[in-house]
Formats: sequence, C-alpha cells, structure tokens
Amino acid sequence: MQYFMFNLTNPSDVQNGSKPSVNQLGPYSYREIRHNVPRYFNHSIDTVAYYSEKAYVFDRATSCADCDPTVDKVYTINILLLKISQLLGKGLNLLPPPYRPIIQPMINSFLKHEKVFPARSVHELLWGYEDYILLFIDNFTMALNEQLYEKGFKFNVSLINPVVKLQ
Repeated sequence: MQYFMFNLTNPSDVQNGSKPSVNQLGPYSYREIRHNVPRYFNHSIDTVAYYSEKAYVFDRATSCADCDPTVDKVYTINILLLKISQLLGKGLNLLPPPYRPIIQPMINSFLKHEKVFPARSVHELLWGYEDYILLFIDNFTMALNEQLYEKGFKFNVSLINPVVKLQ
C-alpha cells in the first residue's frame, strides 16, 4: 500500500487570509502481513474457524528516499476544532448577553490547547493519534454516564473513541 500526503506549507499565512500552498510527500509504502489464527476446530465435521490478523510494516525500499513516517511532519487542518468553534459561537450568541462574558473565557480556555493547523507525523495520520477535543468529550460522557447511573437512569450516553485514525 502506498500513501501520499499533502503538507500545508504556509499555515500562518492561511490563518491571515492567504491561499493555501501544499506540497506532496511520499510515497510512504507499507507491506501488509496477514496471519490466520485458528479459533476452534470442529473434529466431528472436519472444519476450522479462524480470524485473520493484519499488520503493516513500513517498506523503506519502495518509499521515497528521504521518507521517514515517524519524523516527517505534515501540517493539516483541524476540521473538528473549526466545527466546534462554529457551533460554540452560535451557541454563545443564543445566550443572554450578561452570561456571555462568563462563558467566553471557559470556551477560550478549552480551545487554547488546539491549533487550527496542527503538525502531525505521517505515522500519526495513518495509524492514529489521541485528539484533545475527542478525549475531553470522551471523559465528559464517561462522567455523565456515572452521574446518570447514580441517579437511577438506566441508559448511557454514547461513548466515543478519542483516537483519530485513517479508516
């Protein structure tokens, strides 16, 4: 499998209104290794049930000469941050004006941990990384579920996976 990445080369300029400029990185090549693992044997009808394990190994020989997926950084856009900022902005406008100065600093504090154009390694983009916003939401829903359970509610708020990865 080969992957090509598009790196945003001017993230600060884009934040100031310039057109994005990207360069292509790659190919980053991976070999797929499959291994069938037996689950059980049914000797009476001579059958076997198994599941397939897959692993991917970086193939330096078929990748670009200077490619190193753990070192190479790619600037991408944090779509989740932009969407949440948009939703929070709309929600803030719905609040009565006296509450806005109280809520706005809390939102800013929450969002200051994230960048609009984060730099991630190629390895993280392909195989996953823990996202601060999704981790926060995951922790919040777990705490909410505990509170609901203690109050006698027998349903759960859906939990999310805070790891972002290529699907």
